Amino acid sequence: MKVNKIILPFIILLLTLFSGEPSLAVEAVPSGNNGDRLMLKVGGSEVLSLYHHSQTARLDGGVILLHDQGARPDWPGVIQTLRRGLPLYGWSTLSIEMPALGGASKTSSQVLKQWSEMVPARIDAALEELKARKITNIVLIGHGVGALAAADYMIKKPSEQIQGLIAIGMDGSQTEDKQVDGSLLLRKFQKPIFDLYGSRDLESVVGSASRREQTAISVELGKKAVHLRAADIAKSFNQKRAKELSYRQHRFEGADHQFRGYEKQLLRRVVGWLRRYAAIADINSR
Repeated sequence: MKVNKIILPFIILLLTLFSGEPSLAVEAVPSGNNGDRLMLKVGGSEVLSLYHHSQTARLDGGVILLHDQGARPDWPGVIQTLRRGLPLYGWSTLSIEMPALGGASKTSSQVLKQWSEMVPARIDAALEELKARKITNIVLIGHGVGALAAADYMIKKPSEQIQGLIAIGMDGSQTEDKQVDGSLLLRKFQKPIFDLYGSRDLESVVGSASRREQTAISVELGKKAVHLRAADIAKSFNQKRAKELSYRQHRFEGADHQFRGYEKQLLRRVVGWLRRYAAIADINSR
């Protein structure tokens, strides 16, 4: 049975509003509705971004998406799945173009060293764009080096608008320069963190998973703990503390760096975390 393209968005809306969990039986985005192309003003130049407004009656907030090195704002896999899928669950998305670096291939830390100087202005512009649309409840989602850049930004420029970080396929390997050490960045991050990766992800990502978790929940000498594992917090039954200090890590068995074949599972997990830690109702209750 063919469904009229005009009726389809309303069917998706009803499924979204009345289902307890995200309904992933529908297509990720209604045909022909993949968002708007915007040019963000950054300094004296313009940067490509793709905006997709929430498709539900209730708007929970906005998500700024930062893609991995060598990718684009609608890159198939992680970024495209979330950019097009999250609007079905009350979240507007703004995916921004990250700087292209020429020359020989670089490690994540080498890319971050360069991005850390260029990306903050792009995130600033994205925040202003969302603010102009009256969206001030924000979550950063980064993939690969994009996750490193997101954490780096929040440490350098903390914002009350940003409620947390979802880091997907993030390299947390130890580096000589502590300023670009992903695991140390997570420890310094002052908001809830959701650390996602696949068992078939990049070797550096899988190999540093334990270090990311252990470092994120560790305490710097002379300072108070910033994060606790969600599992540990749950034991205390302190819901308010859980939302403020939670670090959660999830491994997708079988998923690669782009989550090919695991897009629905990824979207479901992300939506669940957003509802728990960043939805407007939860933020107002803190």
